[in-house]
Order: sequence, then structure tokens, then C-alpha cells
Amino acid sequence: MNRGKGSLTRMRIGGQYGYTIVEVLIFLAVSAVLFASTMALLSGRQQRVHFTNVVRDFETKLTDVANDVSNGYYQSAGNVTCDNALTIGVSASKTQGTNNECIMLGRVIKFGYDTGGERFGIYSLVGRRQAAGKDVKNIGESGLALLWVSGANDDTKQSFREQRNVGFGASIRCVAVGNSCTPGGNNGALAFVTRLTGGAQPSASGGTIFADAYLYDQLALTASEDNFVAHVNSTTPVSLTQPLVICLRSGGTNQHALVKLMNGRVTSEIKEGAALCN
Repeated sequence: MNRGKGSLTRMRIGGQYGYTIVEVLIFLAVSAVLFASTMALLSGRQQRVHFTNVVRDFETKLTDVANDVSNGYYQSAGNVTCDNALTIGVSASKTQGTNNECIMLGRVIKFGYDTGGERFGIYSLVGRRQAAGKDVKNIGESGLALLWVSGANDDTKQSFREQRNVGFGASIRCVAVGNSCTPGGNNGALAFVTRLTGGAQPSASGGTIFADAYLYDQLALTASEDNFVAHVNSTTPVSLTQPLVICLRSGGTNQHALVKLMNGRVTSEIKEGAALCN
């Protein structure tokens, strides 16, 4: 049977032309490529939006910790006891805020809570109310110590700390003083401490509580919790007179962000490219 020249690409059915199987397959293949390209583009944009949100959320969390200290708010640690030697214990007869010898003075953030840097921990700090019979006037006199009971069970430890995720696979890569930082380093903890203006408590007439930022240096981001506790309890933190830079690396895009704490303000800058934290 003689076939028309055009019948190799198109068939006439019931007076109308239809597509051959080859044409349909080509159309589906091209559509699949376009669909995959579109989804990849949208996914990349979505991951960038996620990272931007992670950075903004991290800024907010840092600000919230500072505000908690400024406002005198601390996570309830239940029936905690402490004395002038800053020995922490647990007693059914004591509740938070009823200790005569010590007072809640601040909170400290351990940035490298896990080896991947995807989480960070928030702990409370206590200090002496008095030194040599007088109200303490600085953190050196207060002798800051971590609100922590060594050897406590996991349930008790959970009441002394908060654990936060950076989010969406992003991680904390370094913390440094200045305008940039290099992955690794030994600046693993940031503290916000009540500003002591002549006494460990604001006046009854309505004094204002202020929080100052300090750095626990010489502490690796990957330090274990036990090493972190020992370091805080044996070290006086360094006052921040320069910007503190925290580098966050995106988990899904080729981006990183430099989050800066300076003069009581938290700002950030998201950067593109393979260069990390510089």
C-alpha cells in the first residue's frame, strides 16, 4: 500500500491528524527536562529563603538571651541551692530565688553543642551576692559559676539547660573577635551578664538591669559539655570591646553568613561563593 510522505510523522485518524509515538515521547522528554530545571531553580530559591530565615532566627535567639538577662528572666531550674562558695546543689526545701548567698547573674551560650555545630546550648550563671561583707561590684568579685549539678541524672541536667537547633542543616563554623573568623578556633561560649552597678540586685525603687556581653575564650567549639562546665567554672570571661563574629554555613546552598554582635546590636551579612567565613 502506497503511503503519503507525511505519514511517517503524523497519522490521519477520522479526518484529523494525530501525533506519532515518537513525537509524544520527544514532547514528554522535553517537558521532563523543563520540569526538572524549573524544580531545581525553585528548590535553590527555597533553600536560599530557608537560610535567610535561619540567619534572622539566629539573630533573634541571641537577642532573646540578652533580653532575658536584662529583664531578670531565667529558665526555672527547680529546687536549686547554692552558697557563697558557689557550690550548686538540689534540695526539696529550696526553690529558685530563695538563696541568700548567691544570685542569678547571666546566661551563657555554648555554640558547639554537638560536633556538627548544628545545635547550641543555653545555660544560666550564678554569682555571689556579697564579697568581704559588701555587695559585689564586678564579675571578678561575684566569681561567676555555671548553674550545674555535676553527676546529676539526665532529667535534672535537662532542667539546667536549653538546647536549640540552628535549623535547616545550617551549622556554626566559627566564633571570633573582629570582623572575620576562620573555621575552628577557641571561642566557644558567649555570656550575657547583669551589669553590676554597686550591688548584685537592682534597687527596690526600680533600678534597671543591664546585660553586658563577655566571651569565654580558649574553649574549642567541639569541647565536651564536661570540659565546658569546668572551663566556665574556672575562667573569668573576657569583656567584649570589639565585634563578636559568628559564622553560619548553609546546609543547602553555597552560602555563609557572618552574624555580628557589637554595641548591644546583632546584625548579619549573607555571602555567596565557596570562601567560608572570611
